[in-house]
Amino acid sequence: MSKYGFYLDMLGLESKVRGIYLSVATECEFFMDRTIAKCEESDPTKRETLKLKLPLEMGGKLERCIAALTLYNHDYYTTYKSIFDEIAELSIYRNMLAHGYAKFDIHEKDTSFMDIVWIEKFKNTPRVRKSKTIVIKPFLKGFLKYRQTVFKFWELDKLLIQERGEE
Repeated sequence: MSKYGFYLDMLGLESKVRGIYLSVATECEFFMDRTIAKCEESDPTKRETLKLKLPLEMGGKLERCIAALTLYNHDYYTTYKSIFDEIAELSIYRNMLAHGYAKFDIHEKDTSFMDIVWIEKFKNTPRVRKSKTIVIKPFLKGFLKYRQTVFKFWELDKLLIQERGEE
């Protein structure tokens, strides 16, 4: 344990978990916005206005992005389908990390894990309290996969820029 004590050490680890998720998720959302705008709007000067009307929720944005890319160029969707599968996986953590609270070892000894507790609510379903234990180091290492998703999205974005132009 550091000189700051167990609880502050755990808050630092919790911040790393949430921060890494947030940095990857926001980059994915950035590229989804760009993809939707390029696929749906041929005039680059009108894309920023379109982006203001896009869904704010990650799931809604993902659905629209898939539909827009599939309609624009189905082969692109097929080639880059893994991006969308990985974002769907990533979005599972969204409510958990954005709205959940962390609980730590009650004995204040083990800094290798935390429990995240959150409320899950889907359309037309009752609210359910959920809990997931996160083993911190493997969880953080697992996010490397999602960081690579961002690089794949960048490749797709370059193709769309060549065809549709930059904003």
